[in-house]
Amino acid sequence: MSELRLNQLTGRWVTIVPGRAHRPNDFAPRSTVMDGPEDRPCPFCPGNEEATPPALETIDNTGAWTIRVVPNLYPAFTGDDGFSVHNEGPVHVNAEGTGLHEVFVYTPDHSSNLGDLDDSAAEQFMDSLRRRFVAHADMPHIRYTQAIVNHGREAGASLAHPHGQLMGLPFVPGEMLEEERAFARFAGGCVACTTIEAERTSQDRVVFENDAVLVVCPYWSGTPYELLILPKQHHAHLQDSDEDDLAAVGRSLRDAMKVLSSTLGDVAYNVGFHSAPHQHDGEYHWHIHIWPNLVTQAGFERGTGVMINIVPPESAATALRESESPLSLHQESNLYGASPTARTTAVTAAPVTITTTSGARFVATSMAAATPTARASTTMPSSPPIVEFRISADTSAAGIRFRQRSTTSGSSRPPMITSPVTLQA
Repeated sequence: MSELRLNQLTGRWVTIVPGRAHRPNDFAPRSTVMDGPEDRPCPFCPGNEEATPPALETIDNTGAWTIRVVPNLYPAFTGDDGFSVHNEGPVHVNAEGTGLHEVFVYTPDHSSNLGDLDDSAAEQFMDSLRRRFVAHADMPHIRYTQAIVNHGREAGASLAHPHGQLMGLPFVPGEMLEEERAFARFAGGCVACTTIEAERTSQDRVVFENDAVLVVCPYWSGTPYELLILPKQHHAHLQDSDEDDLAAVGRSLRDAMKVLSSTLGDVAYNVGFHSAPHQHDGEYHWHIHIWPNLVTQAGFERGTGVMINIVPPESAATALRESESPLSLHQESNLYGASPTARTTAVTAAPVTITTTSGARFVATSMAAATPTARASTTMPSSPPIVEFRISADTSAAGIRFRQRSTTSGSSRPPMITSPVTLQA
């Protein structure tokens, strides 16, 4: 029997129909995105910077850029006039489409995607977004900023080179107003914080988590394999999160895309970043939605606004947890002087908890064929390190490494460890 579930973020009902569920590999792969005429080079690849307007922001720490933010050549929103509404007769209302439309080229690699980013690139991704949100918030005519990533033709991507978009709007969209109303009417406090607590208790829909982030297939999933990334620290605005939390979100977003790709293949998807409207100080908790484009909305969904999901989120989360994709799991805390030995509490189905002798805990969701021993190659630092576990289905890739992060620039210095590390089942 089908089941109706209430989406607490929007107040809308969704329908879960488990009898029609597909296996993960039953979904069709995405269509190839063409870059336009063959004689026209990709405008986002290194060396073709003159094909775009001058960059609004460039991250270039090594002599070669890693992120560029440029104005969109074909903006949906442009101009810095205020939001002015006009009535055309007794029925029709319009307004100028003022605002900003930017392209966020988050990697110079034409054949890469979100799931391929290394730690540094994933962290830079979120830090660059934060700076753009801050810049938009300082503009009096921008009331809301929507950041998105479209991957695949079905998801709306018109160019194959990985990129996102930022739209600064002179109004607050209805979807966000609905979410704000949902947060305001939730009697138990913050609906997102309460969701984090409930999902961590049940574990039915948890894909993976770390100290800063929880990734779940939401209870009210409207589409198969929908994911919700929830920062554990409560902040209404993305740009209010601290550097470490945003870095953890970036890595978690990367890992979520990696797990999704490992389970479903190279499918089209949309990523949406929901942060509170600028200058709003009501109850809200920023978060990230990931919507794989696996099914097509039909007449019922369009006519009623009620989504039909043929893959229950509990089944989707189980499939994603069993993915063989490597996950990078981080615990950023003072482990100086701690023994590098770690023990796992299980070796089969995830989640698996790893606890160091200092008491720091790591939760893994993929331990298939993990190697029992990993070694680092340098020496222990003299100041508190940041420790990173890397657990992989590839026996040659599993392991643990330490690194020390600069407190001034946020950059990482080379690791300094010589101790062997053993993961014991």
